[in-house]
Amino acid sequence: MLHCYARVLARYPYLIVGAVLVVTITCLGVSIFKSEGFHFERPRAGFETRGTELSEKLVAYNNLLRISENSLSLTPFPYQHKTKFHHKIRHRNKNRHRKNRRKNRKRKKKKNKRKKQRRLRNTLGVKKVALGSRHGNRLRKTAAENYFCDDLDEKYARVVFKSLDGSSLFTLKNIQAMCRLESKVVRSTSLFTELCIDDSRECRSWSLGNYIGLLSNKTSCTDLEENDIALALQTLSHCGQFYRNYSLGAYCEECVRVPAACKLHNAVYHILHYLTDAHFTTITPQDQPVLAYSVSFLPFVQSSATVNLFEYIEGQDLQEGNVELVAANFGIKDVLFKQYIWLDSKWLLLTAASIFLAIWLYSASFFITLMTFLAIFWSLEIAYFLYVFVMGISFFPYMNMVTVMIMVGIGADDTFIYCKVWNLAKTERSNVTLEKIVAETLKHAATSMLVSSLTTAAAFLANVISDITAIRCFSIYVGTSVLCNFLLMMTWMPAMIVIYEKSCNCLPCCSSDKQGPGSVLCRVPRNIHKSISNCSRIFFEKILPCLVIKFRYFWLVAFGILGLASIAIVFVYPGIKLPTKEKFQYFSSSHLLEVYDLHLWNHFWFEKTEIDQVPLMPITVVWGVLAEDTGDPLNPSDRGTLRFDNSFHMETTKAQAWLMDFCSRFRQQPFYQHVPGYEIANCFLENYRNYMAAPCVDDYQKTQGCCNVSSFPYSPETFTRCLGLYIPDLMNTPYIGSYYSNYQLPGPRFKDGQIRAFLVEFSSAVPFTNAYEKLRSFYSQVNMWIRDQLSQAPEEIRGGWFVSYLQFFDLQNSILHGLPLALGLSVAVAATVIFFTTLNFFLSLYAVVTVAFTILTTVAALLLLGWELNILESVVITVAIGMSIDFTLHYGVAYRLSSDLDTELRVVCSISRMGSAIAMASLTTFFAGALMLPATVLVYRQFGLFLMILITTSWLYATFFFQSLLRVLGPSGTFGQFYWPSWSCCANSTRSKDKGGQSVSESTLSSSTVSNQLRSGFENHELERLTKWSAQVPPYSGHSNHARQPIVPKQSSKKAAYYKEPCSKCASQSHKKSMSTRDNQLKNHFLLVKQESNSIPANNCSSGEESEVWIRRVDT
Repeated sequence: MLHCYARVLARYPYLIVGAVLVVTITCLGVSIFKSEGFHFERPRAGFETRGTELSEKLVAYNNLLRISENSLSLTPFPYQHKTKFHHKIRHRNKNRHRKNRRKNRKRKKKKNKRKKQRRLRNTLGVKKVALGSRHGNRLRKTAAENYFCDDLDEKYARVVFKSLDGSSLFTLKNIQAMCRLESKVVRSTSLFTELCIDDSRECRSWSLGNYIGLLSNKTSCTDLEENDIALALQTLSHCGQFYRNYSLGAYCEECVRVPAACKLHNAVYHILHYLTDAHFTTITPQDQPVLAYSVSFLPFVQSSATVNLFEYIEGQDLQEGNVELVAANFGIKDVLFKQYIWLDSKWLLLTAASIFLAIWLYSASFFITLMTFLAIFWSLEIAYFLYVFVMGISFFPYMNMVTVMIMVGIGADDTFIYCKVWNLAKTERSNVTLEKIVAETLKHAATSMLVSSLTTAAAFLANVISDITAIRCFSIYVGTSVLCNFLLMMTWMPAMIVIYEKSCNCLPCCSSDKQGPGSVLCRVPRNIHKSISNCSRIFFEKILPCLVIKFRYFWLVAFGILGLASIAIVFVYPGIKLPTKEKFQYFSSSHLLEVYDLHLWNHFWFEKTEIDQVPLMPITVVWGVLAEDTGDPLNPSDRGTLRFDNSFHMETTKAQAWLMDFCSRFRQQPFYQHVPGYEIANCFLENYRNYMAAPCVDDYQKTQGCCNVSSFPYSPETFTRCLGLYIPDLMNTPYIGSYYSNYQLPGPRFKDGQIRAFLVEFSSAVPFTNAYEKLRSFYSQVNMWIRDQLSQAPEEIRGGWFVSYLQFFDLQNSILHGLPLALGLSVAVAATVIFFTTLNFFLSLYAVVTVAFTILTTVAALLLLGWELNILESVVITVAIGMSIDFTLHYGVAYRLSSDLDTELRVVCSISRMGSAIAMASLTTFFAGALMLPATVLVYRQFGLFLMILITTSWLYATFFFQSLLRVLGPSGTFGQFYWPSWSCCANSTRSKDKGGQSVSESTLSSSTVSNQLRSGFENHELERLTKWSAQVPPYSGHSNHARQPIVPKQSSKKAAYYKEPCSKCASQSHKKSMSTRDNQLKNHFLLVKQESNSIPANNCSSGEESEVWIRRVDT
């Protein structure tokens, strides 16, 4: 099969190229004109779970709340009968409301009288209270409004300052520096004037300096003096206790027992609550803490219109004196992200440009380099076509943009391997036809590329089992791109290289004697390539093999200890940490917006209060709705439709009794928290029962049998009929009615006059938190109890389930439990691919151990850098399997193919043959990651850092640990080796046409191409070592003449003779430049073989002397 395909490539390369172009151009056209393109308006879209038990409940619950406003009703009456029903209700309640209004008026008069007397007693001698305290409030509020353009509110944009030397900001020097810095970076542009809330005058910011100026009657904070600062600090010291005991609040003019100085202009409250950090609020006359951070609220609202102003602020010098602007909150992270995701693409382009240059220098061919990048583009484009139009996935998360970086690295790696093997194949004496060169190249390069592509794609596709939408979409797209890249590397690139070889004589780059401006484009990379090749040849053929073999025990111990230490770091301390912050990070940690959200937001009481006032974790039990997510799990916008449980009937007597008992039993559980007040949201039936037992208020209620009913449960007819009276009464009740009219409230939901859903909600004893362990314990305990209770419920209400604020917990749980599954699947696929590629058990075992240590070391390094196991990090860890196995596999395949040598020579052979290509691939990928570090978008930065660490550890472990392991314990000969059954597709036809018109001549392979790219004598023998020794065909000498006129050895019946060649200790196979021309030509008739006789001296290089390598001359 391989020979058949090689023949097609060698004879009809334009046919292959044309077929690829038809497919790629078609996919490109359809993608451009039919797809919706990329949209990143909602960066958080897809970063949620779908398909889990909890996510299905949450989706169904949210659908219930959403659909309730459209198709479900809070009352049992259809929409068309509401008017008539409410008309009857109004007549029935007319007299009752009249009586209630009289009672309410009397009650309000008494209440106002008591309130007025209490106010007169506690005004601390303020005489104007008798005239009305509201007038005084208005005067004080007007005074503050004249100084500022509006009341201080959290809706306004804000910036945060800190001192450079850690000193307190509450000094005259630092306060004035904050004022100057704000004027310089914020107010110095017309953009500020356009955004200001009042363009008729200059609006002051709500800052520490301006509030001190308000208290000191100064028009500007730049006019402040030392005594103003001291007076303000003294006021805060005396008033801080009233703020801490909640006596002092916003607009506290009527607050009792609070000194007037503490209430003046609300300045003290605003300074302590909004403008200074939480630690400073502990200020007392005896203890005045350091003010570390101070907020300045700017007079424009947070909105997308502030993007240009924020970008202007970012470009300014953010330091003034001893003060620095360190954070900001403009409410524009989502809007800004869409811009940065495209602006940061310049780093992707720079990465691609650097790798383009590296491939050009390595291959010394601009044409091959250009075709390589075209293949990478085709792979991305075909994968997008398959992703959108074949798989039907409409959601394209921004994480998919990272695929460009991954594919550039993989494409460069495959090109290095293919070019290396192609150049070696051209120097083989047996490859006298272009077809054989193509076949020999595919034989060796295809194996490495196939294994590398399969393991990398498997590592990505293993994440398809994840419950998180963004991870699944990312893994599908990247895995598809890797497989498309492999197909193009097996079709597009071989065909292009054949075309290049056939047309080489017509191109300026193929001849070194061409002159002209165009030849510079060829000579410069060729000369650089020649210089680098000479240096790399010495390193990879002599120095590196010597370092590996001579210090093999040191490498094994050192990297073994490093791997064991990594195990301790990953699983013991500090261990893998789950995210504890629900805030989503878009940009790098040093970005102004992220500094505020990640580090500084909880330093101020106005932000902390919002979190501290979050209620307890609710426990909501739902009946009548199936806990199913019928939407597309790969589309976060598709939530599906609500499906009702047709077996649900709560109006039966058994259901009523069980639900009432359920509420009673629930209140006895340790996770229940009683909340004082009228608990309308708790158990609907309890209030309904009280309503039915109440005395009748009119004849209509009495005739309906909905009052003075003490027996419970009720008949289904009575239960349903009286709900039609109870719910409207409840909705018309003062204070309660508006609350119950909210569709978020638990209770029954009606459709077509029937109860289709029912919700009960209780408060738990667990405060709201994002801590995984607390939430896990809470969910497990409550879910187990409710399941046990529902299992004993009547059949008609047995399908209930409970939900709470567990979205973030479900995300944490999916990451924690999905990662081991993805890792296990990736390792299993990688081990399987390795074994079926090498067919050697021990080689596969050593490769898996090496990859495991590589991954553990990479993860340990990331943990030491402070990474948490979030969505991106979990993807990165899984991807590490596929990307860390490449180098080990390349070495392992080379070791496997050189099976006729002993372990030491096989190690030397694998390093010498694949070392330069692997090193080049690792170097380009490392720099690709390094060039992404300046990016603003977090995903680019983190993936760049991950690539740098992974590639470094992967190369070190593959080169030093894996090769040392093979040298010490590696299989030799056929030990532990399995074999595939052999068959031949086109063997006879191939042999019969070896002498045909496809012979290597000036028309197919130019002499300059061979002579310029392949000058290493060692490389001339590499592929010969990787083939069966039964061929016994001498290799090329590497000279250009041998490309034109192959030297065929004469037939002889002489026995084998032996020839001695000097060698170094670890690179004994290298040619010596000092050899004479005669010796060089003579050497072409010898092959390095294993020592077969005791009469042959041992091939050992002792220190201090040059050893000898015995080479047998083969007479054919």
